[in-house]
Amino acid sequence: MSAIFPSFLRELARFERSQARRVTSEVIASGETVRLLSGITWVQLPRTATYDDLYATLATAGVDLSGPPPADEPPPEPSPEGGPPEPPPEGAPHAAWCELLDALAQYAPDMHDLVPGLRYVRIDVVGDVINIEVALCADVLVQAIDLDSDVSLAMVPVDLALAYLTAHGATEVAGA
Repeated sequence: MSAIFPSFLRELARFERSQARRVTSEVIASGETVRLLSGITWVQLPRTATYDDLYATLATAGVDLSGPPPADEPPPEPSPEGGPPEPPPEGAPHAAWCELLDALAQYAPDMHDLVPGLRYVRIDVVGDVINIEVALCADVLVQAIDLDSDVSLAMVPVDLALAYLTAHGATEVAGA
């Protein structure tokens, strides 16, 4: 089953946070790999790719990168205490994208507690809207997140699970 692993999203968030601008605009699970869109360039990486893998693959593909190369220390990971990740620096044009990627990774277990087996399949950015596609078997839900709204990005994984349950007529929440 194709899925975007939370660990990949965490590494992508670390990578994006190291850049002066958003580098990627679409993430798609494709078998054992993940496809990323940067401008008009598609690259493919394993679902277990690291910061270094992201940097090397995008640089080799000719994508203009502004952040530190792998030899430098990548940005820190989110708080291991389970709290929300540190917000990106103020003024970064892609701050919400980074924060959302972190939240999708960090709170995936909460989504799975509500809907076991629900997985991220596709994430893309169109203007100020991020579309997230989740799936369970053949049942798919696409949820649009308007970055100009007051939505709590940390709650998006739980909101996705609840929207999935609502869309598929569930009357109870798993584990409740």
